[in-house]
Amino acid sequence: MLTRVHLRRLAQRLMEDPGVREEFERRVAADGQTRRDSDKSPARLEPLQRVKRS
Repeated sequence: MLTRVHLRRLAQRLMEDPGVREEFERRVAADGQTRRDSDKSPARLEPLQRVKRS
């Protein structure tokens, strides 16, 4: 079983590899852009409206 320490050390070793680090940074940047785009969606910009139920 991998502990947090093992996972942290593995992540540190992976980040030392320039190719892995570059891919990680690219994905983080793409994820950030996706989140910013979804924050601008019309559903988020318009206030919620209450629906009257009879």
